[in-house]
Amino acid sequence: EEKNLTYAFLWRSSYACSTPPMECVVTDEASHTQYDLSSLSRYSQNWQVEDLQDPAHKKRFYINVCQPLRPIPGVSCSVFASVCSTSIDNGKETPLVRNLGRPEMAPVVEKSINGMKLVYSNGDTCQHPDGTVGNFQTTIHLSCVRGIVAGPNAPMLVSPCEYSILWETAAACPVKSVDTTGAMCHVTDPNSNFTFNFMPLYKAEGYDVITQDSRTFKVSICGALQDSICGKFDNKYPTTVCDLGLNNSNSLPMAALLDIDLKYSTQGEMTLIYPGHINHNNGGAKNEIVLNFFCDRTAQSPVITFDGQVFLSTTFKVKTALACAPQPLSCQAQDSMGRQFDLTALARTTDNW
Repeated sequence: EEKNLTYAFLWRSSYACSTPPMECVVTDEASHTQYDLSSLSRYSQNWQVEDLQDPAHKKRFYINVCQPLRPIPGVSCSVFASVCSTSIDNGKETPLVRNLGRPEMAPVVEKSINGMKLVYSNGDTCQHPDGTVGNFQTTIHLSCVRGIVAGPNAPMLVSPCEYSILWETAAACPVKSVDTTGAMCHVTDPNSNFTFNFMPLYKAEGYDVITQDSRTFKVSICGALQDSICGKFDNKYPTTVCDLGLNNSNSLPMAALLDIDLKYSTQGEMTLIYPGHINHNNGGAKNEIVLNFFCDRTAQSPVITFDGQVFLSTTFKVKTALACAPQPLSCQAQDSMGRQFDLTALARTTDNW
């Protein structure tokens, strides 16, 4: 259609469609156990692994979990694929199968390997042994192995149109919660064995948190504030959070340091709770101060913001690098000739060298 010297074209294409999100959290209906694979999803670089069984015909596989692949410089994999393969010849990488499967089905519990199964289907067309035409499919078997944060093994071709991948990882273990009441502000992930320690965040002078309406709080993490800042809670207990009011016009202790109640879930949720005053208007229930920790790898010092007050809880957000779990590190490297080196076998998961 032409209007005012402008031509308008209607172009219908699957490339204009957004990819619907895939649920990466699954609950076993029989045991009510929850699993969460979202920590394996990549948002910048994909997982990659090489098949070196035939040195003369090297293959590289790019893999993502619960979502399509991220763009790969110099490699034209399908924008819909979660797995694709390339060939490497004299250092030059060219697409082999651009789409080995799409993320169309949520993961399912696979009790035989104590983990999860993720099936990517409707890949590029392929030919079965009987001559019929089908589509490539990739099945990833994620086995729960506590303490391991490594990447997947190389895919195996189990039929002309299907690849199978075994992936041993702590991410496939059931979600667990840990309550460390009385501990010294650290908690260990029971799946990865990594210990989160927030003690380095303690400052006796605390941190200033200013709300949008100019109300100021003094917040201490993993310890008490100096008595000179706010005095004692109930005139006898060390104070952890103090309400300084508008423009520092007040000095009200809000919470005491009795026990350090640090709660943790293997999904990455970490919460520190301080007990507050007894609220006689609500049957003697206690007010509480809640610090929710969030991972921010760029935060050299904690960034604390006021999150709000709901019923008996006053909540703060704490962004810190100490809340970040270790990222799986690729131990593979490639030289200019396309030769790949892999040090993964030297990684220790229980003790050190």
